Amino acid sequence: MPRSFLNPIPIIIQFLFLSSGYAEETKWIAVGDLHNWFSEAGCEIEVGRTGQVDDQQDGLRWPAFYSVQDNQAAKAMWLGCTEFYDPIVDKDYEHKVVHVGPRFIDVNNETMPIEFTLKGKYDHTRVYVDGDPATDLNYLDIVDEIDANLTSDRLLINRVQMSMGIHMTRKI
Repeated sequence: MPRSFLNPIPIIIQFLFLSSGYAEETKWIAVGDLHNWFSEAGCEIEVGRTGQVDDQQDGLRWPAFYSVQDNQAAKAMWLGCTEFYDPIVDKDYEHKVVHVGPRFIDVNNETMPIEFTLKGKYDHTRVYVDGDPATDLNYLDIVDEIDANLTSDRLLINRVQMSMGIHMTRKI
């Protein structure tokens, strides 16, 4: 009896191995009409949130309630130093540069995220109509910690360890 379908076991195993790679985490600050996403790597790359080239212009949405209102194309960050000793390869380098973007990100070897927390003075308001969410925007602004003493509506804390030994904290 001829087989008319593929054996699903190798396909499932291959899918599991391919999908087990590290993907950066992103969070949105979505208060009012201006919404933007941020990456735990320390900077937001050109195709970082979805990885799709057709989403190159993605982020900094205003007015955010309407679709296709993105104004952000890319950001990048380069940090460099001179006379750097790399203990991983046991070698001295005259110059060392770590970077995030504009299109490449390496959260395993260059920028290692330590903390990525979104604090809010209050949680995102949920609006329902007949039991259904009134907008898909409800799913963007996910607050990790409520702090009624914040001076702003949201505070995103992002701590990153660079491979050259620099520890960076950014507060947005």
